[in-house]
Amino acid sequence: MANKTGGSDRKLASRDAYLDRALDSLESIDSGSQKDTERYQALMQSIAALQAKTDRFYDQPIRTAAELGEIRDAYEQVRKACDSFLEENSGFHLHLYKRQRQRGVQAIRDIVDRDMGAMEPKNISTPRKKTLRELLTNARRSMVTVEDPATVKGVGGSVSSRIPIAIEGEEGEERGFFTEHSHVETTKEISDRIYDHIQGTSALKGIFPKPDKTGKVPQPTQAEKDQLVRSVNSHIAGKVNNGEFNIDRDAVCSSPELFYRTYSDVLTELYGKPDPGSSDGKKYLDEKDAMRIIKSRATREAIHDLSKEIYRSVRQQTVNKDTALIDEGQETATRSVAMSRVAEMFGMKDLVAHAETMELQMGGRRTNGVFMRTAEGADLSLTKTGDPLAQVFDYKTDGRGNLDSSAVYRGMDTAHVKSQLADLQVLDFLCGNGDRHSRNYIYQMGKDELGNPIVTGITGIDNDLSFGRLKGATTEQGTRIGSLVPPDDIRIMTKATYDTIVGMDPNTLMTQLADLGLSDEEQKAAVVRLNALKDRLAPENVSMCRPDMPADLQYRSQRKASDKVFIVPDETAFTNIPFEMLAQDSPHSYFGQMGQAPEQIHAMDLFDKAKKKTETAVKDVHRKYHDLPVGSKEAEERIAEDYQKELAGTSAGPSIRYAKAKRVSAFAAIAEKWRVRKSLKELRALSDKDAVKGGIDKAAAHKRQRKQTKQASGSPKTL
Repeated sequence: MANKTGGSDRKLASRDAYLDRALDSLESIDSGSQKDTERYQALMQSIAALQAKTDRFYDQPIRTAAELGEIRDAYEQVRKACDSFLEENSGFHLHLYKRQRQRGVQAIRDIVDRDMGAMEPKNISTPRKKTLRELLTNARRSMVTVEDPATVKGVGGSVSSRIPIAIEGEEGEERGFFTEHSHVETTKEISDRIYDHIQGTSALKGIFPKPDKTGKVPQPTQAEKDQLVRSVNSHIAGKVNNGEFNIDRDAVCSSPELFYRTYSDVLTELYGKPDPGSSDGKKYLDEKDAMRIIKSRATREAIHDLSKEIYRSVRQQTVNKDTALIDEGQETATRSVAMSRVAEMFGMKDLVAHAETMELQMGGRRTNGVFMRTAEGADLSLTKTGDPLAQVFDYKTDGRGNLDSSAVYRGMDTAHVKSQLADLQVLDFLCGNGDRHSRNYIYQMGKDELGNPIVTGITGIDNDLSFGRLKGATTEQGTRIGSLVPPDDIRIMTKATYDTIVGMDPNTLMTQLADLGLSDEEQKAAVVRLNALKDRLAPENVSMCRPDMPADLQYRSQRKASDKVFIVPDETAFTNIPFEMLAQDSPHSYFGQMGQAPEQIHAMDLFDKAKKKTETAVKDVHRKYHDLPVGSKEAEERIAEDYQKELAGTSAGPSIRYAKAKRVSAFAAIAEKWRVRKSLKELRALSDKDAVKGGIDKAAAHKRQRKQTKQASGSPKTL
């Protein structure tokens, strides 16, 4: 970088691109006829000396206080030179050029101040020695812009709350999400938090005992609080599993009748009293009492929100403990950082979303957490019909109703994507990330030579369910978690990944994980998985691609003869190996799992269509009864008849259940307006399961009648 201000040429480009940009800005200022002063020249010389010093330690661990002192002294010289220049150029009557240069120097002074905050001995006293790049990055992470203080949900299907922010990084502005440090909640923490929520919500009065005569409120025992959470979650989980809980808040809370049909079991758990006739402690709540409790819409909404929060909390705890094998109390957010570090060890920097620890200052509050950079591309969770990604994952079936994945195989059949999937299934296995599914990718899109949409690259996101412990004492138990591809199902790998696994020292892996809050058991589990990969890649288990023969022909030949891992030189070797062949060879691999992704698109498409159809149907309901006289016999009969049809219409699909629930709520609202009480009371008893059972009974009765008719007509009896 040449000096543009009239002095002698100086090389100011360094490995610290962040400081370079500030220098570029300073040197781009036109000095006009002003000459460089001695103080300005001294400043530039001190900066050049600083850059020489930082280049030395930029990517090397700083191991001693003396080394840190050398760097700090160089920063101190720049700070003094900045102060000297600013002192010389102070006052209100500066020339325009001097004012501009003053602002440029002040910007460098601010950077130096911030960077020197990282030059503390405590920052290099951790087990894993940090490089200067890491120290500077952590110091500069305080430069954030909060775009929206409200939390954002639903990114990549994740249930965690995140704050969108923009930070200044080495390559300019980086956008992403900040997540506060979090851990797997204990059962006690969940129960206590739910109890505090109930006590602080006026619409939920009556769930726990009222104050006694002295004004004291009897405190429930921990067992009673735990039991309440457990019982409510059990009822909600049952409805979710049966597809009966895909009902939005407005629909289910629109009328007491519909709310009671949906939440009768939950209401009994929350407000019921012990049933005297029950020996197992079951509760009882009279329907009249329940209807009185939920008369207010505010109460219905509060119960609905409470039930969803209980289900969400217990489900998240269960996923962490039983699926990811992360124990109660263990840190979760930093697991994304751990996986990002391991990816960089593999040279797979962009294969997963970059994450790092950071401290966020928002107003007067400082919070520790994790920053995850936004991955650019398409998210399957947000894909709509007709989108390029939806076309790649087009849902088709063959003549027998089986899934036809040809569109996926064609749309993802690029060498780069196939190479990335081969690498990612190895990385996920090593890191114990069993939560990789089609919605935990970001897809980079492009077009082929015919203009058809194709996937040109992938990035793995939502990596915070990684690095769990082993299920038991054996390697086999520790390697089969969720969607993990066990080593035996890995059939192809790049030479670079092979070399990294074979040459990786377990101690190096442990060092990368040492400061992220993982337990000793979790770190040892990662070493067990590493050794399992090493065993899979033993010389007798691999087949090296020969340079004298096309890679695709070698793969086709060896796949029939053995289950060895085929090692290819680089991603170009994937060019002529069909995606479909890779999926069929190993259905449990990421290639095979990706072939099932069209079902995700199909389910979302059905749900989207059902929502649109429902909105029209609800409007039709209100329009149909708009002109009927209030309280008329005709209104009662027509509403009761249509309402019964809606209740009797059954389907296993969640999208149809959603649509039906919305229309039922519309009928309930109309019926309540016309005060059709008697008919509604009868219809309320007709649940979905009753309707199904009634249909079966009706069909059985029809079959018996046909049999009796045949017998009466002289047909021979069947034994």
